[in-house]
Amino acid sequence: TPPGLAGHAAPTPHPRLTLPASVTIDNQTATVLFAGEVPGFTGLVQVNAQLPSSITAAAVPRPVPVTLRVGSRTSRASVLVWVR
Repeated sequence: TPPGLAGHAAPTPHPRLTLPASVTIDNQTATVLFAGEVPGFTGLVQVNAQLPSSITAAAVPRPVPVTLRVGSRTSRASVLVWVR
C-alpha cells in the first residue's frame, strides 16, 4: 500500500507489501524492518531484516541459511548469508 500500477516504477513514499513478510536467519526469527517496493524500480521488492541477537559472532565467517516468507510463499532453501 499504496497500490502500484503494473509496468510503472514504484513511487515515493515506499509502497509497503500488503501480505505479511517474515524472515528467519539460521532458523531463528529476524525482525523485519521494511518490506515493500523500491522507489524508481519496476517490480523490485526490498526486505530489510535485523539479525537476531542470538546469532553470535564467529572468529571465522560462516554461512547461515536465510528464509523469506511473504504470505504463504517461501523462498528457496539454498539462500545463504555469511556471518562474521
